[in-house]
Amino acid sequence: MNGYIGTGTVTYENGIIQKGSFQNGTFNGICTIIWPDSDTFTGNLTNNVRNGTGTFTGADGRIYTGEWENDKKQGSGTYKFANGDVYVGDFKQGEYHGSGKYTWADGKYYEGEWCQGVKHGKGKTVGDEVEEGTYVNGEFVGAV
Repeated sequence: MNGYIGTGTVTYENGIIQKGSFQNGTFNGICTIIWPDSDTFTGNLTNNVRNGTGTFTGADGRIYTGEWENDKKQGSGTYKFANGDVYVGDFKQGEYHGSGKYTWADGKYYEGEWCQGVKHGKGKTVGDEVEEGTYVNGEFVGAV
């Protein structure tokens, strides 16, 4: 593959299959990755790393569609869980971070600010009751 330019398919010893465009011997551009457990990714790669937009589909039913940077969810995206829960919003280093809405399969939801994967900042949880105010490290600490 060293220096190869074009399109092709590579099957690695660990069972991972990559299909797509090569530049200088690495996958660049729109490509597909298939893992041995049947997880898949289709989207943009830069030097064999997920960068740009793409969709990851887990064999268990998880689906993430959105932006990637250095192989992590980064920027805006939608994560649909196998159990029916959905998160739509911002990601940083693979975690919910910034503004986003998490909706549970039963229709309850949290909409607001996130920090490193937990509710943090201003937000609102709507379910059997409504909590609107400030969250710190995932805990509701006060109404607006």
